[in-house]
Amino acid sequence: MGAAAPRPQVTFRTRIYHPNVSAAGDICVNTLKKDWSPDLTLKHVLQVIRCLLIVPFPESSLNDEAGKLFMESYEEFARRARLMTQVH
Repeated sequence: MGAAAPRPQVTFRTRIYHPNVSAAGDICVNTLKKDWSPDLTLKHVLQVIRCLLIVPFPESSLNDEAGKLFMESYEEFARRARLMTQVH
C-alpha cells in the first residue's frame, strides 16, 4: 500500500473579511480538516470553499470579530467586508 495523499493546505493570499477565514488566510472548513479523505477531488474542495464563502458558519469562526458582527449586525459586517474588498 502506498502512502496516503497528504491533506491539502488551502489559504487565501488576499485578505478577506469572513467569519471562517483567519487574518492569515486559513480557512475553517471540515473538508480540509477532520472530514478530509484522499478520495476528495480538487473540484469538491473548491465547491465546499465556495459554499462557505456564500453561506458563512459564524458559530465556528476563525475571525471572531467577523463572526460576532455577522450574527449581531449583518449590515455592519457587509460594510466592513466591502471595505476590505476595496482595500485589498
